[in-house]
Amino acid sequence: MFGRYPQFDDPSFFKMGLGCARIGSMTGPSPAEAEALLRRARELGVTVFDTARSYGQGDSERVLGRVMKGDPDAFIITKLGKIVPLKARVLRPVKSLVRSFGKRSNRVSGAVTRARGGLLPVSFERRVLQSQLDHSRRALGRDTLDAVMLHSVSAAVLQRGDAMDFLEAAQKGGAINILGVSVDDIAAAQASLEDPRITLIQAPLYVGDEEMRTWCRKAKQRGKIVVAREVFRRVEGSPPDMSAPAMRAVIDRNMADDAVGVCLVGTTKTRHLDELVALARRASS
Repeated sequence: MFGRYPQFDDPSFFKMGLGCARIGSMTGPSPAEAEALLRRARELGVTVFDTARSYGQGDSERVLGRVMKGDPDAFIITKLGKIVPLKARVLRPVKSLVRSFGKRSNRVSGAVTRARGGLLPVSFERRVLQSQLDHSRRALGRDTLDAVMLHSVSAAVLQRGDAMDFLEAAQKGGAINILGVSVDDIAAAQASLEDPRITLIQAPLYVGDEEMRTWCRKAKQRGKIVVAREVFRRVEGSPPDMSAPAMRAVIDRNMADDAVGVCLVGTTKTRHLDELVALARRASS
């Protein structure tokens, strides 16, 4: 296992990780396709996988748990705090049927998107965190989770400290190895630097967001490990440029930036994964 993270600072550590938000989703790959994608990622040397209790109504964790069972080198980050509403949970038993029709019908796909709703509600109440932690341990098949983050936590919640108190108690009880947070804005990112219990900080690092990139350097100086996500999005809100030169430039910059500990990419296609890993390997050589 990663222990106390020596590999994150090891020059040989491959810092591209796979974001698994679409794994288990009704509009994502089938279970067989998802498992093939994850196995291919491991074949390519990817060791970091990012999921959450809310992804795929919990199925993202379940698929990861099946595929990574017994794999000592697979490092899984999961996140707690977002709540899947009932109207989305009731679709889970018919997910495969919905997925099949959704791939053939834009109308069905649109209806699924509307049923899932927009931004998920967030709660960091102790009872919610405890319930989600228990479910994550079962789904991932691990008594001790590699890393657990508070999902989309705000600066106010971090400053209050009670949610981190819960994670710290769970860590001391042996349920969690590494503590972290996933933040959505610079205010929460700044607040996360003040809590010594936080080691991993996941943050959006859009193309052109120099404020957040400067924060990454500050985080590294504080001994934090930055997990960069949404690296292809643009700070001005225009659609991501997914042309080969633009993708290469993004990968090159983040792989070369020693303030970025892990660079997450998201894909549901093994071919696309092959291309991204090849770019990252070239940037690392």
